[in-house]
Amino acid sequence: MTYKVGRIYRVPCARVVSPGGRIEWLPVHGPEHSDPEIGATTRHIHIDTRFMRGSTAAATLTGAGTTHTAVFTEGGWWEFTGIYQRLRRCHRTRTGIDLVHTGRLPTKYYEEWLPRMVGKRCRGRRCPHRGVEMQECPGGLLLCPLHNLVADAATETIIGAYSGEGKVCRDLLITPPEKEEK
Repeated sequence: MTYKVGRIYRVPCARVVSPGGRIEWLPVHGPEHSDPEIGATTRHIHIDTRFMRGSTAAATLTGAGTTHTAVFTEGGWWEFTGIYQRLRRCHRTRTGIDLVHTGRLPTKYYEEWLPRMVGKRCRGRRCPHRGVEMQECPGGLLLCPLHNLVADAATETIIGAYSGEGKVCRDLLITPPEKEEK
């Protein structure tokens, strides 16, 4: 779905409770999952920064409008109590987690995983990794808001990864390995 800045939408929000008892509602998207293939073994769900503002947004947003964290649904510092539909205003069009520059996930795992994703199809503009809707980007590209996979919009094929700096950087796009002759 394409959201428009300034409009109000009913979106899924994680209800989390701080160790001191403070309740926060964090907009989320994508399925609850773990990503052992990229070194993230704890179950989590991604924060949807399009619907964040105020001090919570300031604490989690990067300059590119991405986030450096997720809601941990088990074993997190804050207690996760569930997902509920809440009304939220859209504040930006970009969302996602910045895997490349945060140091939150072991880069080694991501770098090993990414080439295995290159060349996979994203039929219906859905990411082949977790099935979430990919976002349209300038230059005829699609972007997965969960793990930064980039696809060519015309062919709906994964071609690499997003830089995390507010634009798609071609130097971070990984070329698929040559197929071996049989």
